[in-house]
Amino acid sequence: HHAADLLQHDWQTTMEAVQHFDWNIIADAAADVVDPSKITESVGGTGMTKPGFELPSLGLPSLPSVDLWGSWMGFLQASIFKLHDITGSYGASIIAIVLAVKAITYPLNYKVYAAQYEMQAIQPEIDRIKEQYKDNPELVNMRTGVLFAE
Repeated sequence: HHAADLLQHDWQTTMEAVQHFDWNIIADAAADVVDPSKITESVGGTGMTKPGFELPSLGLPSLPSVDLWGSWMGFLQASIFKLHDITGSYGASIIAIVLAVKAITYPLNYKVYAAQYEMQAIQPEIDRIKEQYKDNPELVNMRTGVLFAE
């Protein structure tokens, strides 16, 4: 009976958090439930495994096994716990990590963003060329190629 009361209380607390959009409580509760150190290569009963790769056998001496996925997850876990110690909230810790990853990858994605912006800028001209030369696809390709070269 005591365990049922405790579960009911946890359920009510969780539902109140969802209703009031208090995501920190949910993230903190989930962090207490999921222990990443218990995750194994195979997720029991699902047939799924952690991402990885195997090199083909070339008859060469074997290299030491490196668990890149496990190393990455260990780094993320340590980062979340350290940020939790600083901020006092798992939700804020996760948001900080997401912002850091976005900041790190922004320079890598900048050229993609710039190219998309340029395409939006010249799209009306491309549409005009397609309409003007709709009977001659070769001329459309040539004109759009010149437009891209500019």
